[in-house]
This record gives sequence, structure tokens and C-alpha cells, in this order.
Amino acid sequence: MTKLNQPYGIGLDIGSNSIGFAVVDANSHLLRLKGETAIGARLFREGQSAAERRESRTTRRRLSRTRWRLSFLRDFFAPHITKIDPDFFLRQKYSEISPKDKDRFKYEKRLFNDRTDAEFYEDYPSMYHLRLHLMTHTHKADPREIFLAIHHILKSRGHFLTPGAAKDFNTDKVDLEDIFPALTEAYAQVYPDLELTFDLAKADDFKAKLLDEQATPSDTQKALVNLLLSSDGEKEIVKKRKQVLTEFAKAITGLKTKFNLALGTEVDEADASNWQFSMGQLDDKWSNIETSMTDQGTEIFEQIQEHYRARLLNGIVPAGMSLSQAKVADYGQHKEDLELFKTYLKKLNDHELAKTIRGLYDRYINGDDAKPFLREDFVKALTKEVTAHPNEVSEQLLNRMGQANFMLKQRTKANGAIPVQLQQRELDQIIANQSKYYDWLAKPNPVEKHRASKPYQLDELLTFRIPYYVGPLITPKEQAESRENVFAWMIRKDPSGNITPYNFDEKVDCPASANMFIQRMKNTDTYLIGEDVLPKRSLLYQKYEVLNELNNVSIDGRRLGADQKQRLIREVFERHSSVTIKQVAENLVAHGDFAKRPEIRGLADEKRFLSSLSTYHQLKKILHEAIDDPTKEHDIENIITWSTVFEDAAIFKTELAKISWLDSDTIKALSNIRYRGWGQFSRKLLDGLKLGNGHTVIQELMLSNHNLMQILTDETLKTTMAELNQDKLKADDIEDVINDAYTSPSNKKALRQVLRVVEDIKHAANGQDPSWLYIETADGPGTAGKRTQSRQKQIQTVYANAAQELIDSAVRGELEDKIADKASFTDRLVLYFMQGGRDIYTGAPLNIDQLSHYDIDHILPQSLIKDDSLDNRVLVNATINREKNNVFASTLFASKMAATWRKWHEAGLISGRKLRNLMLRPDEIDKFAHGFVARQLVETRQIIKLTEQIAAAQYPNTKIIAVKAGLSHQLREELDFPKNRDVNHYHHAFDAFLAARIGTYLLKRYPKLAPFFTYGEFAKVDVKKFREFNFIGALTHAKKNIVAKDTGEIVWDKERDIQELDRIYNFKRMLITHEVYFETADLFKQTSYAAKDSKERGGSKQLIPKKQGYPTQVYGGYTRENTAYLAVVKTVEKKADVYRVVRIATSQVAALKEARAQSTVKERELLKKFLTTKFTKIGKNGKKAITPFDIVIPRVPREQLFHNKRYGFFMVNSDTLMHNYQELWMSRSDQQILSKLVKSAKTVENGQVGRLFENIVEQINKYFPLYDINQFRKKLDQSKDIFSKLPLEGNGTTSGKRETIQNILTGAGTGAKNGDLKNLGIKTPFGFLQVPSGIVLDDDTTLIYQSPTGMLNRIVRLSEL
Repeated sequence: MTKLNQPYGIGLDIGSNSIGFAVVDANSHLLRLKGETAIGARLFREGQSAAERRESRTTRRRLSRTRWRLSFLRDFFAPHITKIDPDFFLRQKYSEISPKDKDRFKYEKRLFNDRTDAEFYEDYPSMYHLRLHLMTHTHKADPREIFLAIHHILKSRGHFLTPGAAKDFNTDKVDLEDIFPALTEAYAQVYPDLELTFDLAKADDFKAKLLDEQATPSDTQKALVNLLLSSDGEKEIVKKRKQVLTEFAKAITGLKTKFNLALGTEVDEADASNWQFSMGQLDDKWSNIETSMTDQGTEIFEQIQEHYRARLLNGIVPAGMSLSQAKVADYGQHKEDLELFKTYLKKLNDHELAKTIRGLYDRYINGDDAKPFLREDFVKALTKEVTAHPNEVSEQLLNRMGQANFMLKQRTKANGAIPVQLQQRELDQIIANQSKYYDWLAKPNPVEKHRASKPYQLDELLTFRIPYYVGPLITPKEQAESRENVFAWMIRKDPSGNITPYNFDEKVDCPASANMFIQRMKNTDTYLIGEDVLPKRSLLYQKYEVLNELNNVSIDGRRLGADQKQRLIREVFERHSSVTIKQVAENLVAHGDFAKRPEIRGLADEKRFLSSLSTYHQLKKILHEAIDDPTKEHDIENIITWSTVFEDAAIFKTELAKISWLDSDTIKALSNIRYRGWGQFSRKLLDGLKLGNGHTVIQELMLSNHNLMQILTDETLKTTMAELNQDKLKADDIEDVINDAYTSPSNKKALRQVLRVVEDIKHAANGQDPSWLYIETADGPGTAGKRTQSRQKQIQTVYANAAQELIDSAVRGELEDKIADKASFTDRLVLYFMQGGRDIYTGAPLNIDQLSHYDIDHILPQSLIKDDSLDNRVLVNATINREKNNVFASTLFASKMAATWRKWHEAGLISGRKLRNLMLRPDEIDKFAHGFVARQLVETRQIIKLTEQIAAAQYPNTKIIAVKAGLSHQLREELDFPKNRDVNHYHHAFDAFLAARIGTYLLKRYPKLAPFFTYGEFAKVDVKKFREFNFIGALTHAKKNIVAKDTGEIVWDKERDIQELDRIYNFKRMLITHEVYFETADLFKQTSYAAKDSKERGGSKQLIPKKQGYPTQVYGGYTRENTAYLAVVKTVEKKADVYRVVRIATSQVAALKEARAQSTVKERELLKKFLTTKFTKIGKNGKKAITPFDIVIPRVPREQLFHNKRYGFFMVNSDTLMHNYQELWMSRSDQQILSKLVKSAKTVENGQVGRLFENIVEQINKYFPLYDINQFRKKLDQSKDIFSKLPLEGNGTTSGKRETIQNILTGAGTGAKNGDLKNLGIKTPFGFLQVPSGIVLDDDTTLIYQSPTGMLNRIVRLSEL
């Protein structure tokens, strides 16, 4: 291998948690740098979204604001209460202190100084009893009681989702006059053929059934469906309509619902279970579906929530009752039910059985191991027990259990349906009753403009909310001082003084804060760095979506003209919020474009367009002719942006008032509109930049038949975008650009790691920039929630619409049988049904029971193009396929089958692309050559584009080649270099080398095609002379050396190059590095456990105190304190130096960080103080004995690499847990056997699998000394006989040889995964490398600090520190 005295390139394989790299010369041969062969992989934790952190931050903020609000209440009452009870608030403050806590217990633990808590409880068993008493009695009350009642109201004040004043609020009010039309319109968009209508004439009946307290949810659901269901139309339409209404009714009554049906959102079968839940489970399930929600689905969901809350609230607070009355009634009923339950238990005459059944109630009240035991589960379990053990009161108890109000608790999730208006009404009634004795209670609202609906100061305190767009109430100084508060953007009017609920509008500049919030909310363009995207409901963005979809449509095989598109937009899209194929076809016929209804193809949905001008349609009703006025376009786009950003109608109205041509009625109507979501592109991209012909993108979409992806290939546009991006990257910090990029956290982290790897290689190359970067990314999963049709459903739809003569009844019956049997629709089965059960080349019938006997042929030969999609594959008789060989299908079969193929295409059995492939003649290749090349070579994925842009800015003289995903996979497959991810991480490195090898080959063999795959090259390319587009196939099937025509250079020597690939694939060592990290997550697991669960009280859990000085045996606590990082200390044990790994808890990090900021000496002093407790033992005599220790290394990151003779290379994750670093090696021949074994055990022999097992065990015995922990090496070696007797593959319940080998590989891998080898007699999870007594390091141990690539390492010996 050559030394670095020449240009070099870097191959990069970019994954979500790995970067493979390979450094090569100009001929793609590996180089050595710093004494290492420069090939390897960087492994790291995948970037995660901040959703959990955001949720925790939001909860902390909410609780903090609740405390802040209650402090104003305390200040309001304090002058009046302290006169009669000076220590009242101190007792409140220390009320959580237990009398058992002798060190902290200072105040008598009771509410009042003149009566006991028992006496108070006797009068008021719950706070609702106290509130009801103060509402219904007019005698003078104790001000402390008034405070406690109002404190309870303010602490749980209810939701703010229902508009209107408290005095006008009714629990049985459901605004169906607005909801029914909204539902009708939304369902018309998602189910245009079902004609689902919510008739206002049925509103009263609907409301009565919805709020019927006596009916069960199931009965209510059925009654609502019967009321709403219309039987008009075809049988299938009525059936589907009933299904949708049933799911809608289930949702609003709280039953388990298929929300994909209820919301009209089509999802993959694999995701369908995520959409099945009840509204009561929404908090737990929402995250699974949130990203897949459509605009129309969200609209329907909001109406479902409105109905559900109304029904829930009516169940909690029946019409005519106050909240407290309803809760007191529930309490009384619960008490009666409990007495009945106790009577039942007494009559069982079996003490142990009664105790067991009583335990169900205890679990219901107290929770189940810190988790709630839901009422539904309690009733179900209790019903089972009572039914199994009847007595004379069991029937009465079972009847009660069937009632909706059986044993209701005071605090439940259902309380979330209580609106703030109910709380305010009770507050106002208490004030009205008691202000005659305490006039200060009725102190008027300091905010005069609110007095009409909130007359009292306490009303303002109850209803005041800090708008979400204002964010945390933090000063600029505080924000600058604390990194933790980077999430603040509030702008003050008056910087002096504190903010209160009463001066908020004077102190805070809400509009300015709102504008700051808008800037934070906006995403940036997919293609133009730093450009803000348009709202998804923007008029311009929706116009782009409509035109882009229209340009993908073919009508009777023809494309739409510009005049036709303009007319369709004006006459169809602008008039309907959702457009069907039928509406478009009728318009084309009506204008004489077609004599009869044409066939429209090219849409993702077989019945309607997914795009729409719904915003135009909606705003037209409000703005009338203004919507078409070009001078008002900017204002209207601002209105749409504000509606997207602001949920608060008040601030939305404030912004709308800035538009001079809007009157008050229009502003009111607009303020009720709520848009959601952001597009992917900016106004600048769609309507700013120009193509070579002078058009903007939106103009080109209208005037041509090109879609956006085709338009973006315009050389002038590509050059302009590249220049703009480079200018932006030069002006901005790269890290800021990555932070602001419109991409996932996973992509952002991968991009940062790419830059680190490339910089490290550059450093190893003595500062020389790479001349080439060859970039490839791993194939990723598709986006969740896409409107994709399952194969089965697609076939069903086609068959339902296809003429009987095209598909005979026998094949239709076979489809029904396969669906009934829940068969897997494999490629062969799909092709069988999409060919109508016939050979596509001859029309001869195929036998469904012998599908494996037929060939799957590529219509366009693989020598022409590598296309494995179903559009280029067909199921045919083997003899016919052999006759065809590499000849075009049209040459042999078109004369006989062309008419049939066209009929199949018209019926939807085959796509337009498949028909084109079948009909393509060899002399027509030139017409499609550009598309063939692009499909093979152009990489369009976002992470690649972003990497190209940033790398080009960092390394302006480096040529960046994007190797399309799949090319290296094809090369691996055709040359048989298997990728077995469980063996080791070398496959990342090998893929990086393949990227470099393929990139070099393409550059040298096809220099004129460079603009297809090289960043920044935009020259126009003539590809008409090309006759082969399977670039990798041409390489692997070459029978002699491939020579570059322009230079005469040999670019592929098959024998030599395959030998080189084989040699690299068989490398026993590559450079593998692991990301080390300092954990900054939660301090501990968030579940709080009771004192009885602590070990000190006889429980099973080692608890962590809730607060400093709070004993867990008194107050309970948390479990699983998280480890932030580690330290190494030295002690003397048995007269020898011993190095121990100790953990530093996340709770200690802040203090240590502060000490380190002062000096390293201060840090070590504090660390020693923290660690002393770990080295302190208390003897039987009670004396403390401290083992002396010295801090050797105060900060060791998790996953730090160590080495010593006893364990070899290993990583330390905690003070007791190690992870393996050693990579298992497996030869190419063994990997080929493994690959076959994984795919199908039937394709390998027992002897081959046995040798594979022996080779793996031999590797572990020789090179994995760490696996002496838990005696893994010894046990695995002793299991050979057991393994030999296992079947080749398991049966689902027991593991065979295949599963066992996979488990061994999992456990022998690096990282935290373990294998299950119980079938070999190894009970401990294989690879679980824990030392319960703590990790002890020998004195020959070294720490290895690795650079990102591992080429630049620093080794530190512990004994020398």
C-alpha cells in the first residue's frame, strides 16, 4: 500500500448510528495513514428527538406556574388569616413533613390550631364537601376554610378549550350548529364517495342520545349510528358509510376505535394497531399517530374530542348540578358501594378469599406498584371474582358494578374534561356568599377590560394564562446567565419590576414575543439553506401541490395542457375543497376535450386528488373577491401564517387588526380558523428563482408537464441554488446551519459525525484536504403514515372495477380464498393476480398451486438496466423465459399480446410504466435514456443533499460524488460478498470502500455522466448513444478488462479487482471506534414509590430520597439513579494497589461542574466528599470505617475503551457493567454459509453449520478473554454436544441451530445487546458482562483515547497516573 504523497479520496457509508470510512488513492486502492490501514467505522448513538425532554420541561413549567399562581393566593389571604392563626401558612409549608421524621418535624401536623384534622374531616370528608358547603350556606365561614376551598379551585382549575363566560356556561351545551357542518365538509374530503352528512335537523336528537346518562356507551354508540346512517346509494357504499360512522360513534363514546377509519387516514397494515385505542388512552397513544395525521383527519379528530369531552363532562357533572354537587354525590355513592362490597366480603365465610378480593379494591385505590389500577380493570377483575364466588348479596353487587357510577374516585383522568368556567362559577358563588362578611374577598379585578366576565381579582388569578407564544417569564440577563433557559424568547415592554397576573399586558410585549415565536417555529427549505418554508395551507404551496399532482396525471394516455390546468384550477379545484377524479373527468367532457369520460391515471389514490385548494375554498367564503386580488396576496399569506402559528384567537385577532382592509366581522370570522403544518419549500424556491427559460418553478409547473423533481434538474436552477447555499454556508457557522436544517435529529447527528471523521482523516493526512468524497447512505425505512395502499387492497380495488371477461371467476375466487386465509401477498402472488392468473407473454393460464415452478422475468433485460421493481418484473413459464433470454419483450410478444396488455392497463392491472416497458422497442431507447441514467445514478435523498452542501462549503476544492444507494448492494449481491450485520461492524467499512470503488469507476468510465452524480457539475449531458444502463451489471459481467475510452486506462480488471475486494472483505482487523459520552438525562427513573417499598421498611427496592435529608423509609423515593459518567480511584486492599471504577450520579454533576469552573483542585475535593460514603462501612459496634482512596481520574466518559491482559480490550459503561469491544471475525466463505442459513436453513448442510459454530467458538476462546465473566467461554465450549443435537431451525417455541448461532453473534457483538442461550444450558444472557461487586482494574490497565477514526490515539497507563 502506498504512502500519502498524492491526492486521496474518502469513501463514506452514512448510517443513522454509524459512519463507515475508507481512504483511497486516485485508483481507489486503500492507503495507510499514521501506520494504520485507513478503513473502519465510527459508531455512535442515534440522534433522538427532544420530545421527551420537551414534555418534561413543559411539565416542570406547568407545575412551577401553578406554584407561582398559588403564591399570589397566599399573599391575598395572608394579612387576614395571620391575625387569627399566625402559623397557618407555616404549617401548610411543612405539611409534608412526617411526624416519624424526628429531625425535621417542628410544627404540629394539622390544618388548624383550634381543632383536629379528624374534626375537620368529619365535617368535610372531601374538599368538594367544603366547597359545596361554602356555596350553599350563607353564614360566616372561617377564612381559613375559604382559603382551602379557593386553593383547591385554583390548583386544579380545569381546561380552557371551551370559549365563553362562566355565567353563560352549561354542561349540556354542545355547539352542533358549527360542529355538524365542519364534520360534513371534513368527511367529504376524506371520503368523497360516501356522502356522509351530519344533518342539523337531527342535532337535538343527536345531543340527547350523546348525553343520555342512563345508556351504556355501547348502546349510545349504536343509537348514534342508527340516527346518522343514511341508506341511500349502493349497497357497498352504505356498508362503508356504516363502518365509518360506527368508528366515529365509538370514538365519541369512549369505546375502542379504529381511528384510521374514523379519521379517513389510510395506513399500512403493520401500523394499523397503533390506530386502535379508546379516547381514554389518548395520552399514551397520541405519539404513535401524531406525525401521520392529515389536515382533514385533525379537523375530524378535534370534533370527536369536542363530543367526547361533552359526554365525559355530562357524566361527571349532570345538567343542573354544580361540579361540587356532582363530586359529593359520587363520594356518597362510592361510600354506599363500599359498604355493599364489605357486606359481600363478610358473607364469603372464607377469610383468605375475602382478603384476596379486598386486595383488588386496595389496588384500585392505591395503585399497582406505583402504576394506576384502572377502574375498568378493577371492575373486570372484581366481576370475575364475584361471579366465581356468589352469595346472597353478589347479585346486587354485580348490578351495581354494571352502573357507570360504581365506586368512582374523586381524582381521575376524566377530570381533564372539566372546563375552567365550572370552577369560576363556584368561586364566584363562594365570594358572593362570604364577601358580606369579608369585603376584601370581592376586591374588583385590577384588569378593568376583563371585569365584565371576571368581576373579581380572584377570578383573574384563576383564569390568567401565560400565552404559549410568550414562553418562560425570564429576563434577558437570566437567559444569558443560564444555558438551561435557551428556550426563552419573551420581550418586555417594561424591564423593571416583577410580572404578575394583573400587570402582564403592561409588562410584556405580546405581539413582539409572538413574532419571535413565529421565527422559532419556522422550518427551513429542503433545498435552500436558511430559507423559511411556507405554511402547508399557503395559497402558493397548495397551488404547487395541485400542479405537481396534475403534471403526474395522464388522461387517456395524454398529458394536460396549460389551458386545461388553468381551467381545472378555476372551475374545479377553487370550487371544491376536495376534488375527485369524477369531477375532473366531467369538466374535461363538458368542455369538449373528450367525447366520453376519459381514463385518468397517475394518482396515488384511485378516486381522488390528494392535493387541494382547500384554503382558497375556505377563505373565499370569508374574503369574497379579495381572495383574487393580487394586491392583497401578501396580506392573505400573512393571515395563513398567523393562523398556522397561533392557537390563541386573541393574539391572532391582534395581528389581523394590522390589516387595514379587514372589517371587524371578517376579523372575527378569520380568527376562528386554525391551520396546521408546514410545507417543505420556501416562497423563494417556488416563486423566486428562475430556470434557464426564465420561468419560476410555479410558472414552469403550470406551463409544462414536468413535476418538481424534474424541474429541479434544470442546470440554471441547480447552479443558482448551489451558489445561494454556498454563500449561506460561508456566512454562517456550520453548526448553526446543521441545527437549523429541515431534517431529523438522526440525520443531524450523522452529519456532525461525518464532518468529525473527515476532519480526523485530514489531520492524519497532515492537513491535506481530500480530493474526492464518495458518499453513500444506507437505505432507510419509508416515512410512517404515507398514503400507501396494501398490495391486497390494491388488487381488490382493481378486481372490483375490472370487467368480468378480463379476470375469470376462478381467479377471483382464488383471491377471496387467499384473503380469507390471511395469506402473505408475496411478489409471486401479487404478480399472479395482477396478471389475471395468466402468463403475461402468452396469455396462457398459470397454476396458483405451482407458483414456485414459474420464473420471474425482467421485462427490460438486466443488461440494459437494473430495475427490480414490480413494474419491470413478470411471472412467466420457465420455457418461455428461456426463449426470451435478453431479448426485449416487445420483439417477441407485442404482436400477439399488445391489445391484451392495453386492456390490462386500462383496467389497472398493470401500470403505465409497466406497459411502456412491455411495448418498448430497441430503437426507442433514446427517448428514455435520460430517465434510465437518472434512475440508476441520481441520488435525491435529503441527507445526501445536505452532506454535499456542507462538505462543499468545508472543502471547496474537493469533488463530491454521491453514490446512489443500492449500487454497492448490487455489487455485493452479484459478486457474493454477503452483509451479515450481526457478525461485526466491518460491513460499514466495506460499504464505504465499495462507494469509493464504484465512484472512481463511474468517474473514469463515464466522465460525461459526472453531472448526474457529482455535486456542483451542471453541464448538459447527451445520453442518446447509451445502450446499457445497468452500470454495475456491466462491471460484474464483463468478460475482459474494462477500459476508459477517453484515456485508455483500465478501470476494471475483473480478476485483480475481485481479489482485492476479497482481501479487504477478509481483513481480520479494521479501525472501529465507539462514541463516548457523558449522560445528561434524568436524575433517576421518574416513578415515585411509597416508603413501604423501601428496603428499610422490608420492601424490595433500594430507593433514592425525593429530597436531600428525606429518609426513604419515611417518605419513599425513586429508583435507578442514573449514571452521568465514571471515575477511577485507587485503594489499597490486602497490601496491594487496587483500581476501582466508581459512578458519578447525574444528581452530582451540577455541583461538580461548578467546582471544576473554580479549579480542578476544588472538583477533586468535592468528588472525594461524594465518594467517601461509598468507601465507608459501619461496623457492628456502630463505628464508621473509611477505606482510604485516591482519585486517579475524576472524569471518565461512559463507553471509554480500556485494555489489560486479563480482559483484553473492553468498554466500561458503569461501575459494574462492561461492554465488549473485540470484533468477531468470520471469513467470506463462512459468511456465505451464514447468509444462506439466515435466509433458509434448508439450503445448508448440518456439517456446514457445525463447522460454523466451531469456528465462532474458537474465535471467542482465543480472542474474547472478557467472556470469562459469568464463565461464558467455558460454558460455550462445553455446549458443543448440545448444539450438535439441535435441529437446523426452531419451531417457534424452541431454538434450533440457526437461532442459536444468531443469539451467539448477538451476545458476542459490541454494545448492550445479549443473546438467549438457555437451550445450551447458559442461563445468564450471553454477553451480559456485569461484575456485581464492582469493576476492579489491574495495574497493567491502560485507557485508550481514540480519535473519531482511531488513527490518532493516546494511551494512558493507570499505574503511571
